[in-house]
Amino acid sequence: MKDIKIKDCVDGKLWDAYVEMHNLSAFCHLYGWRKVIEGIGHKSYYLIAEENEKTKGILPLFVIKSKLFGSSLISMPFMDYGGIISDNDKIANRFLEEAQKIGQIENVDFLQLHHSYPNKFPLESNLDKVNLKLKLSSEKELMKGFKSEIKNRINKAYKSCLHFEVRGAKEVKLFYEVFAIAMRDMGTPVMPLKFFENMLLESNLDTEIFLIKKQKKVIGGAIAIYFKDQMELPWIACMQKYFSLCPNNLLYWEAMKRGLEKSMKDFNFGRSSKDSGHYIFKKRWGASVQQLFYQYISYNGKTYDLNPNNPKYKLAVNLWKKLPLSVANYLGPHIARNIP
Repeated sequence: MKDIKIKDCVDGKLWDAYVEMHNLSAFCHLYGWRKVIEGIGHKSYYLIAEENEKTKGILPLFVIKSKLFGSSLISMPFMDYGGIISDNDKIANRFLEEAQKIGQIENVDFLQLHHSYPNKFPLESNLDKVNLKLKLSSEKELMKGFKSEIKNRINKAYKSCLHFEVRGAKEVKLFYEVFAIAMRDMGTPVMPLKFFENMLLESNLDTEIFLIKKQKKVIGGAIAIYFKDQMELPWIACMQKYFSLCPNNLLYWEAMKRGLEKSMKDFNFGRSSKDSGHYIFKKRWGASVQQLFYQYISYNGKTYDLNPNNPKYKLAVNLWKKLPLSVANYLGPHIARNIP
């Protein structure tokens, strides 16, 4: 392994060529996220392993520092997964050694790696998070496989005169207005608008905005990301006051139809905590469960836990739900950008 060189990569095309060919890569491994996340103030290390001028692995890392939540060196922040992808275990272990050194240099509390695959890294693990995926075949086959409950809610949304639109980056504020309301109502600080603007304008990220409208009013929305043959909705929200009209069901169904139009084979509902309300909702569509491996090293003996159900945070969550929207939208981005 002496000929293996690990360095910071400045060539996005070289980086993405490896991401495209690796079977464990995901959309969050793409080089474009470096500009997106640096754009909201976070330092990055994009480590690439090379042997005889050939790429053998990658590891994107960001430094997230917060007085409230501690500091982390993490792959990937704000994402469901990321972590190390490489040609073999020896190179993966070299990445882990290098990441640990960087964590010490940056004086962080934790090194965090979000993996979508089982591994033997000597790290503490949190197995509470899963992805839920559904195979995309055809509209007819999908509808045939849905439970009557799902079909009835989709039909109710149509009968309630809700409609679906596909939009581009220019309409990001229409999505963000609904997303910010939904985050406040869940007791969660909202990410900065700039994060979504950066993402949608980044040329090597294949994204779209979905909107659900009641007449002319936007009541729901999502950001879809396409990568290889999979589409994913990492950011999705509908206004609680319209839940009785089933906008979430319509949004997911129309998103699946859009995925079929773009020849996608898998629909990824995104991350959920096991047995949570969101997990149960997604399972009802017939989605299969993919275990996620959230792993970390503590540099100071602290245990990593940002679960909102933790009594330590529950009071803050309940108080946040009661904030005026203008206050939540002002404070939220300053907080959320530092929650890994």
